[in-house]
Amino acid sequence: MKTLLICLLLSAILGSALSAICVEMCSLHDDLDIPKCPDGFVCRSNGCGHTCQPELGVGKREPCPLVRCIPCSTGIYEYDENGCQTCQCLQA
Repeated sequence: MKTLLICLLLSAILGSALSAICVEMCSLHDDLDIPKCPDGFVCRSNGCGHTCQPELGVGKREPCPLVRCIPCSTGIYEYDENGCQTCQCLQA
C-alpha cells in the first residue's frame, strides 16, 4: 500500500511519465473475456496493450492536438469529428 501511495504521489508530481499502465481494454478474439469495441471503433495496439480507437478512413488530415485527460472509468474516450481524442469518457 505504501508503494502504491508513493507511485501515485510521484505520478502527480512528474506528470504522465509514470502514470501510464498497460491495459487490455478490448480484444480481437471472441474467445477472451474482454469486451469488444463499440460501433465506429476498432481494437488496436497502443504499444502497451490494446484500446478502442476510432475507425479512420484513408487520407490525409491534420494531426490531432495532444490531450492530457484525467483517467476515465472505462478507459475509453470519445473522439471528435476529426478523429481526435477528447477528454470526454465514452459511456458503454
